[in-house]
Amino acid sequence: MHILWLSHFVPYPPKGGVLQRSFNLLREISKGNKIYLVAFNQKALLPNAQDIDRALAALKKYCCKITVIPLPADKSKWSKNTLIFKSLFTKKPYTVNWNCSVEMKNAVGKVYKEFKPDVIHYDTIGMAEYLQRNIPGVLNHHNVESRMLLRRAQKEKNYLKKLYFYQEAKKIERYEKKVCKLFQSNLVVSDEEKSILKKIVPGAKIDIVPNGVDISYFVPPDEEPDNETLIFAGAMNWYPNKDAMLFFADEIWPLLKTKRPTIKMIVVGQSPPKKLLNLHKKDPHFIVTGYVNDVRSYLNKASIYVCPIRDGGGTRLKILDALSSGKPTVATSIAVEGIRITPGENVVIANTPKEFEKEILYLIDNPEKRKQLSTEGRYLTETLYEWSHIGSHLNDLYNSLQN
Repeated sequence: MHILWLSHFVPYPPKGGVLQRSFNLLREISKGNKIYLVAFNQKALLPNAQDIDRALAALKKYCCKITVIPLPADKSKWSKNTLIFKSLFTKKPYTVNWNCSVEMKNAVGKVYKEFKPDVIHYDTIGMAEYLQRNIPGVLNHHNVESRMLLRRAQKEKNYLKKLYFYQEAKKIERYEKKVCKLFQSNLVVSDEEKSILKKIVPGAKIDIVPNGVDISYFVPPDEEPDNETLIFAGAMNWYPNKDAMLFFADEIWPLLKTKRPTIKMIVVGQSPPKKLLNLHKKDPHFIVTGYVNDVRSYLNKASIYVCPIRDGGGTRLKILDALSSGKPTVATSIAVEGIRITPGENVVIANTPKEFEKEILYLIDNPEKRKQLSTEGRYLTETLYEWSHIGSHLNDLYNSLQN
């Protein structure tokens, strides 16, 4: 089968949620199929030619051909802000305008004629602008965009930003209603996301292809970690991660330090905010690493994974990475949305600072409970979230669209 994969980023290296999902799905469906990847390059992810070359070299193992298009918003430092301003006065939302490109449109048309795809995979709703109606199309939703922005608007304290996010959420919802029903399948990551999208677009065909984890890459360590060391891993240029760590630093960390002065926290992820860096300078037990090439060495040092996420959408691959690594995990209800966890058995739920304090200190003092969570968390990922099973399901779905 010939599959044309249209993406809003070059899906490599697989560091971080959406990159991990796209890379692993693409890798799995390349088994027995021919993949032609047409992708925008985002300079925030691959800033120079050497980075692009390394990514393309890795992806050529799975794609028969690759075309990379510069993202229009990356043309100058003013392009993105100008586009945000212009989008205030357009019917289409910013996330769609951001993916509009004459060069991409021409490239898709050319590849379509030459490659003759059997199925076209559109990796985000913004790529729906390039819909080829006479070929089965699959629209991937890393999360339900309108719902995610609505949640952000509800939490935003700045009135102007709140108004902007509400406006964008409504625009995206109207766009979802318009385009989702045009695709033979809309891929969502969980039952919850399916229910949300179904309410927005009742007539749309929706299939669940969950997020997963590479269980051979994220494995429990042989060595015993420090039982007073905590960790969170996630890029801080993604607002739910930044909000989570500022919430932790402001409201949870002081409680923990009062009860357990020797406790340590490792925060891994690019673009940490100044407030976290300043806390690191004042408190050597609060460790901020910035970007790291391999998070596993830091995961192995920690006895507990902490995920106080209060915003966003989809399912968090960072939770699956932690569980696959055998890390006892304390997380908010939002952080584990869409993952088939059993509270208290494979993940501990905490939503308030006091709850985080209580659960973390309990786990520090109870190695047997940590061991149980570690074993059950790993088992969950092995049985439900291994990428090869998920990729096989997606491949079956592609095949069904040709019948």
